[in-house]
Amino acid sequence: MRVLKLGEYLVENGCEVFILAGKGEKKLNYFGYKDSLHKMHISYNPVKQKEDKYWRILYSFNKNIGRGFEEFAIPDAYVYSVNSYFKSAVKMIKKYKIKNVIISSPPHSMQLVGLKLKKYFGKSINLIVDYRDSWNTNEIFMKKNYLAQRISEFLEKKVLKNADHFTFISQPILKKVEKKYNIDISKKSTLIANGYDQSTLSDDYINKNNKISGDCILLGHFGTVSDSDPYRNISNFLRALNKLQNDSHYASKINLHLFGTTEFKKFRSGKIKEIINIHKPVSHLEALNKMKEMDWLLVFCSNYYGADEVVTGRLYEYISVRKPIIVIGPQSMEAVRIVEEENIGIFINIEDENDILNKLKDIIDGKIDEINGYDTIDLERYSRQYQYSKFFKIFK
Repeated sequence: MRVLKLGEYLVENGCEVFILAGKGEKKLNYFGYKDSLHKMHISYNPVKQKEDKYWRILYSFNKNIGRGFEEFAIPDAYVYSVNSYFKSAVKMIKKYKIKNVIISSPPHSMQLVGLKLKKYFGKSINLIVDYRDSWNTNEIFMKKNYLAQRISEFLEKKVLKNADHFTFISQPILKKVEKKYNIDISKKSTLIANGYDQSTLSDDYINKNNKISGDCILLGHFGTVSDSDPYRNISNFLRALNKLQNDSHYASKINLHLFGTTEFKKFRSGKIKEIINIHKPVSHLEALNKMKEMDWLLVFCSNYYGADEVVTGRLYEYISVRKPIIVIGPQSMEAVRIVEEENIGIFINIEDENDILNKLKDIIDGKIDEINGYDTIDLERYSRQYQYSKFFKIFK
């Protein structure tokens, strides 16, 4: 989505945009952005990855063998497509005389394409390495095998050193790579976060008179949640809600609205059902309208790996409608820092059921300190347009 939105922004500001993307066996889903894609020049490269026959055969024969081969696919299974991407990219760059080349990852093997392109074209291209997630400083992408991990680290350090510029979506990413590799790349690095779309910002979507306590508090979440998935598990939150609902003083004082994919296996019965409203996924504009109706908007993160980098795109949309935000996850989350520094919401520890319960009670009882950061916040700097405009200072 970052690449799509960036391409859309660049086209709107007079750039000609060429995108080289992977195409697997599955039918393409445009996610409602087909018209935007037609404004760009998009070439699709056949992708060889673990979903292909080669990987399926290995996994079906023996899962351990399959995992072993995947462990030594460094940095990831897409490494087998690097040469194919490189050849396609060379043709595209030569044909259209492309100067600025942005490689956005994950998958991080695509950065090896950029490394080969830099070696091939040298100073004639401006190579921008863009991290949507960090690489070897994020346990999600690290290899378990010592040798495989060292090779992956060697490749990442080489990528960063050879890049003309390094962009990243949250501040901890730069700090971690500089510390890990004992390098200083700050002079060629720029934080370019995601953000909300300014074109959707209007009085229709802004409500400054936020209710942060009252007879019934409306909590809203937009996105996928589960009671079992390790990345989206909100079980502790649901257990705390269930306890509230069984307390006569707090029963029915909170109403939870979930917009998006909901995967519940355990919480399908009991009193908690009376206060949970599950809605189907809605369009972007409709989601903004629904956000406006809520009293508090929720951000969930149940996985500690890489949590310090997490700033979900939804956070920026929540900011755009100026609603109090509850970040429920590990305290190390970058989203927590933003919400607390701007005084636009509160943090709740997703691992601590008592903390969840007590904070929800405080909200109902009106004991939460006033959330008044929206009176002074610089809203523009959280917009996608403001963030993406930084690329023009990097382009040559």
